[in-house]
Amino acid sequence: MFARTLIIVAALAVATPALAVQSPGASPATTADPSAIAPVEAAAAEFEVRMNLMGDELFEAAAQHPADDARYLAAVDTILQRFQPDVDRFLAVTETYLAARAAAAPDDEARAAIAVDVQAIRATLNGFLPGIRAGLAEARTQATAAR
Repeated sequence: MFARTLIIVAALAVATPALAVQSPGASPATTADPSAIAPVEAAAAEFEVRMNLMGDELFEAAAQHPADDARYLAAVDTILQRFQPDVDRFLAVTETYLAARAAAAPDDEARAAIAVDVQAIRATLNGFLPGIRAGLAEARTQATAAR
């Protein structure tokens, strides 16, 4: 159950930065049109649903393979590969939204700040599933050692 909760919290943490319509101190000129954020909000909601489903599947894999670490981690890898397109889709929607914000930004400083956000979100999402895999493998190693 802890692993499922961890995955859900991580998924929401990843999704949250992309939902910021206006960061503190942003000028009205760089504030997104509320209708422009709608696709990102919809993608974030779908991402949350999919990550909940992934958490359920990972939890089930742990239950199915309580003593066989190799089979458990193989199941984890299969599950994570199946959910990779969801991460990619969320990243694409987020990047499209931020590209539009950058295009509408009033100056180079604002565009540079958005570019930094894009890089951070890209790095976070690209490392999201590998981070889950590493965390689950570590948790499994610790549980095995404690037996």
